[in-house]
Amino acid sequence: MDHDRARDRLVAVNLIKPGVGLALPTEASGISANAQSWREVLLHLVPESVFKAMVEGDVLQLVVFSVDLRHRARMIGEKGKPVLHFCEGLAETMFKFTNIIMH
Repeated sequence: MDHDRARDRLVAVNLIKPGVGLALPTEASGISANAQSWREVLLHLVPESVFKAMVEGDVLQLVVFSVDLRHRARMIGEKGKPVLHFCEGLAETMFKFTNIIMH
């Protein structure tokens, strides 16, 4: 059974020829990666500003902020419920908006 699958895959690869005509860049892209310490990684989790995180598209910082906001709103009890309801309504609106765009 495994030999049949392997043969089928080889036939498909020989027919489709993936990668033929692919032009890979020959020069460096200019992107460099530097190792970060644990301190730098943890400090990066906390956004300097929520708006800056939104503009830069830093999803991890936005998730950390959202979790923290929800936790703090729940800690204050009844007074935090309007904040939670607003956020839930905003999220539902954004999901609906995304759904409309996807259709």
